[in-house]
Formats: sequence, C-alpha cells, structure tokens
Amino acid sequence: MRLTILLLFVILFLSCRENNQKTEDIISSVKMEPIFIDYINAEAYAKELCRMDSSKNDTIESIRLQNQVFKKHKITRSVFYKNFDYYNNHPELMMGLLDSIIAHHSKNEKEIRKRLFFKDYE
Repeated sequence: MRLTILLLFVILFLSCRENNQKTEDIISSVKMEPIFIDYINAEAYAKELCRMDSSKNDTIESIRLQNQVFKKHKITRSVFYKNFDYYNNHPELMMGLLDSIIAHHSKNEKEIRKRLFFKDYE
C-alpha cells in the first residue's frame, strides 16, 4: 500500500515537467523498471531513515541514495528525469510500467510472506 501511495506521489510531483527529449534517448520499459524500482525504494528508505533518526536531513539522504541508484544503473540524473518525463507524458506506457512494478512488488511480497510463514514450520 505504501509503495502505491509513493508511486502516485512521485507521478504527481513530477508530472508538470516539460517533455522535450527525443525518442532515441528513451530507456525501454524493461530497463526502466528496475531503475524506477530502485529509485522508489531509495526514496522510501530515505524517508524511513529520517523518520527514525532526526539528525538526518531527508533531502540530503534522498539525493545521496538517488545518486547511488543512478550510479548502479550507469545513468545520470538528467537521463532518469528525461525518461521519467517521457513515460509520464505517455500514460499508456507509464501505466504499463507501473503495472509491471506493482506485479513485481506483489510477487516479491508473496514470496517473502511464504518464506516467513513456512519458516515457522521448518
């Protein structure tokens, strides 16, 4: 549920950006999915970290973790946001991407619950 709310927040927050990139600069949805998942997880982790440790600055932590995501996927911040803008300005593509992410999250959540449930019986 928190992932869905965070996804909607990110979409609404970034939906006002201009769309001025060329389609050859666009990352395929298959490649964009893990980047976007890591980005969302980084944002959620930064918020949780700052909630638990008031000495941390949520903006600084968020940027630090985003930079780690961008480095991991070998892209720049501007490339990520250009692609995010593209997907955001093409709702059918964005919905496909989000549906895939939600399905991935649901599958992982079910696997985790299954492991935790069966762990009690081993």
